[in-house]
Amino acid sequence: MKFSELQDKQVVNVQDGTLIGRVEDLDVSLTNYQVQSFLVGKNSSWLRSIFAFLFPPARIIVGLDQVVSVGEDVILIHPRSKSGKAKEQ
Repeated sequence: MKFSELQDKQVVNVQDGTLIGRVEDLDVSLTNYQVQSFLVGKNSSWLRSIFAFLFPPARIIVGLDQVVSVGEDVILIHPRSKSGKAKEQ
C-alpha cells in the first residue's frame, strides 16, 4: 500500500466510534524500512489551522499494534490502555 493511499484517511476508535483525526505522516524504521506507526493529526478548528505557525498542530502516534483494520476510507484502531496510553507529539 502506498502512503498516498493512507494519507488523509480518517482514524476512528473502534470501541466508541469517535473520530481521532486523519493520517498525516508515517514513522518508518530506517533499519528495515517498515512502517512502525501513523502520525495522526487531531481534529482542530479552521482558525487554528490558519495560525499553525504559532500553534503547531497536535499529533497522536498510533502504533501498528493498535490497528484493527484499514478500509477504503477509514482506519479502525483500539485505543491503548491507561498504562500504555497513545503518545502525543
